[in-house]
Amino acid sequence: MPIELARGCIFKCKFCNFQLTGKKKLDHLRDVSLIKEELIYNYDNFKTTSYYVTDDTFNADKDFVRAFTDMVKTLPFKLNYGAYLRADLLHGNQDTLDMFLENGLVSTYFGIESINLDSAKLFGKPWSGKHARDFLPKLYHDLWQKKVNITVGLIAG
Repeated sequence: MPIELARGCIFKCKFCNFQLTGKKKLDHLRDVSLIKEELIYNYDNFKTTSYYVTDDTFNADKDFVRAFTDMVKTLPFKLNYGAYLRADLLHGNQDTLDMFLENGLVSTYFGIESINLDSAKLFGKPWSGKHARDFLPKLYHDLWQKKVNITVGLIAG
């Protein structure tokens, strides 16, 4: 089932025309108590335990990820979900990696765009050209030990 935890995106990727870009870091985040209330309602009434987080970037705020993880630990069921994440933020905030294993992440989508440095710079994502080729296999095999499925979006042409 889809679930929205926040609206808008703090990033302004060069190729994106989404109208809700450029929000401030803590704007439009749902309170975790309200998220918990929704999750428990869905579980009690429909036995729902699997979700797809529709947020543009679930890991844009480390404090929110921590609060979400703490809340998930109090649920009366095991949560499973997929979400869009920024690989560059995981690379820079590796203390959040275990949180995603603890809070039920089973699948993620990364918008890498290109692993060619010159192309990545054109897209405004130089991290991808410098680090993605090394970090993503390490993340999948070693850090997450194949517990999280990873899908990568690339721009061709």
